[in-house]
Amino acid sequence: MSESRCVRALVLGDHVNTDLLHPPRFFGTAREAVLPGFLGGYPPEVAARFRPGDLIVGGVNFGCGSSREAYVRAFRYAGVGGVIAHSFSRIFYRNLINAGIPLATHPTLYQALTPWETVHWETDGWTLTRCAGGEVIALTPPDAHLRRILAAGGLLRYLGLEAEHAV
Repeated sequence: MSESRCVRALVLGDHVNTDLLHPPRFFGTAREAVLPGFLGGYPPEVAARFRPGDLIVGGVNFGCGSSREAYVRAFRYAGVGGVIAHSFSRIFYRNLINAGIPLATHPTLYQALTPWETVHWETDGWTLTRCAGGEVIALTPPDAHLRRILAAGGLLRYLGLEAEHAV
């Protein structure tokens, strides 16, 4: 696998609350208000290490907690390449879909990857390939209708209500 196609996977655990992903004190709509809160519930070096395109991998009930949409803006502004988890909080899952942020499920990926491991995520075939060793891991994608929303870039684009995707 070409290293140029690889991104890093920030591996988090079970029951990761949205307040860890984006604390409420960073609520807002403007990029300059929202982006500083990205991963703000973790030590500062975690967010500092994250690069656009990197993936977030979580465990059970990922994204539980608040239904605020500011964290989705933070994910977009930070350039999150996608989210893969064992399972998602229902509102978190749908907010990511509506924002056009790719997501998938896998029951043990968060236990199998090392922190910041390099991977390549292929949303055409819904697979993840480990860049070291080339192991291919099948992911479970959202259903076909939700994949169409993701392919359009989010719900507003899918509905034809937004020409340029702004969060």
